[in-house]
Amino acid sequence: MPLLPVYPKYHYSVLILLTSLFALWLVLPLISQAQNNDFCTTITQIPTTECEGLVALYATMDGPHWGVNWFSTRQPCNWTGIHCTNGHVTTISWNGDYVTETRSRVRGNIPAEIGNLIYLEHLSFELAQVQSLPPEIGKLQKLRRLELTVNELTSLPIEIGQLKNLERLLLGYNQLKTVPHTLGELTNLTELQLYNNPLVAIPAEMGQLKRIKTLLLWSNQISFIPPELGQLRTLQILAMGYNPLKGSIPPELGNLINLQEFDISNSLLSGPMPLELLNLAQLNSLSTYNTQLCQPDEPEFQKWLKNINSVSLNNLSCNVVQLIPETGGTITSTDGRVTLEIPPHALTQSTIITYRYRYREPVSGLASLDYFFDLEAQQSGANLLQQFRLPITIKISGTKLNEAQLYHLEKATWQPITLTYHTTDTLIGQTSLTGRFAVLAPKTQIYIPIIVRQP
Repeated sequence: MPLLPVYPKYHYSVLILLTSLFALWLVLPLISQAQNNDFCTTITQIPTTECEGLVALYATMDGPHWGVNWFSTRQPCNWTGIHCTNGHVTTISWNGDYVTETRSRVRGNIPAEIGNLIYLEHLSFELAQVQSLPPEIGKLQKLRRLELTVNELTSLPIEIGQLKNLERLLLGYNQLKTVPHTLGELTNLTELQLYNNPLVAIPAEMGQLKRIKTLLLWSNQISFIPPELGQLRTLQILAMGYNPLKGSIPPELGNLINLQEFDISNSLLSGPMPLELLNLAQLNSLSTYNTQLCQPDEPEFQKWLKNINSVSLNNLSCNVVQLIPETGGTITSTDGRVTLEIPPHALTQSTIITYRYRYREPVSGLASLDYFFDLEAQQSGANLLQQFRLPITIKISGTKLNEAQLYHLEKATWQPITLTYHTTDTLIGQTSLTGRFAVLAPKTQIYIPIIVRQP
């Protein structure tokens, strides 16, 4: 015979519900008393205003269901999740269990009274159900760590930029579609985590984070890498994989001289990896897997690549090799910026045509744009052709091409090619020659006025 009576399962559910209601009935009067300031006026361990901030936090964020009763003692510094230093609240930490993937019962909107806790240095509600931060969060001038990973945040107040002493901001696994430009004002920030959000963009002002070391942005909806990120000279880890990033790698990222880990894998980036990346001498991990980024076969690039300890690439060459029949055909570079149209009868027989990407090189008196390539044509059993029988068409696509010109290298001299079409985003020219080509532009001249002061 069992020691306890056996009830149907629904009876146990009723018992649990009744137990919870009874616990709530016991604590609600205490919360009411605390909210009426009767409780906090009797507290001597911390200032009354800080006590009121804790009471508001408990009441607003479903404290009765946290599983502990803060008001069972009049010693706030002994409450679960609270730590004090020299009579002030310096830490609030109430997190879920990552091992069991159990969320804490902290839920709702952090109240405005959080601004009362002006000595707070560490605020952590991870694996919880926090929905918003109030503007008053900006009053926490001593805050160094704000950790809200795995919550339900949909926005951030612009006042977050007032946290001048903030060092760690952890906001991964939330519902943030945008972040305020004031994040760039967190000049002491060393770590920013924004992964696994529906972020569509990051503000250019983030390039002002002069002490940032870790920037985690993977698994968002970001489509563009701001070139301003190249200003983050202290950055050591940049993770932007699993985003629909488009275009090419900004050459400004070559300024990240302290970068050690760089991940832009599983994105829509395309084109050659820029020459400026060779400045990343500290890099020991590089991932461009599952992108359309290609590897130049330039010796200096290949040497740099071999010096990186961990490399995950898609082994896509920047060169295009194609068999073109006598009837003609079209060749397009891997990034789509250069198109070669070979007309019928420009070749006497099927010919292997090679488009070979080259890093830009300095040209006296002209500005070198990132459009250097060799055009080679080789027929079976023959040497490289020096020219085609008929002119071929070269089409260059890009931006800011209004002052650019297509050139061909002839006997160590760059000669312009006559253009048949020219706009700000397109150049079209014709030539019968093979060899090296480039798009060059006049160098910008800067005139400094001389001011003559009258005696």
